[in-house]
Amino acid sequence: PRQTPEGARGRRFVREQLATARTIFVSTRKYDIHRRYVAHLFYAINNRGIEHTFAKGRYLNQELVTKGFARVV
Repeated sequence: PRQTPEGARGRRFVREQLATARTIFVSTRKYDIHRRYVAHLFYAINNRGIEHTFAKGRYLNQELVTKGFARVV
């Protein structure tokens, strides 16, 4: 949940990662049961374009799960 210490650490992690990003690619294709769009966010610290970021960049969603800030439902 957002209003917990874990939520604050997760927000801080996202801010820190995206502060270094030169390219950000957001992909949305569907929404969840609450009609909120599900976004997949890729980013890179270099500026080689969207294709490179998507193929070789970092996947923020997976990083959040790996670090324990999010879970797959």
